[in-house]
Amino acid sequence: ESMGAPSLSSFTLQLAPPDVMPYSVYYWLTQVDNKLWDGCAFIRNADHVLQASAQDMNGKSLHRRFKHLPYLTESLAFQEYSANYPHEKYTLGIAGRPGGPDFYVSLVNNTRAHGPGGQSSYDLREEADSCFAKIVSGIDVIKRMHTAPRKKDSFQGLVENIGIENIKILR
Repeated sequence: ESMGAPSLSSFTLQLAPPDVMPYSVYYWLTQVDNKLWDGCAFIRNADHVLQASAQDMNGKSLHRRFKHLPYLTESLAFQEYSANYPHEKYTLGIAGRPGGPDFYVSLVNNTRAHGPGGQSSYDLREEADSCFAKIVSGIDVIKRMHTAPRKKDSFQGLVENIGIENIKILR
């Protein structure tokens, strides 16, 4: 099912202050500025997160494009976390260890689950997912995306991926 007209299917982010999350914001902005997320998709509709991945609508990997920036690796070089910018509802975090390129929108307060010591897979208790932005408009779009059918497995992948047409930097 279509998510509707572009004006009905977009949301706006406010990035974390550069003095709080400098590396994670730079990492993500560089990807956006190089249009790496254009044509990718949201692939997961879990109870606690909507996850975007370097895949297209059909599940084909687009990770190769994230490896072409000579000054930026595909994933974060280190975990960056600040207690001043926790994983509250409708914030964006970078998924994985050490993280990226996948990102997610928190659908609940994930400060405990994705903050320091929140995952059993962390090598160090103080490790946490990087939280780098919050949604400031278009939460209705996120709520609508969260109603999309998902697979009945532990990952809770979407039955049909939700495409990302483009991500733009508003100045």
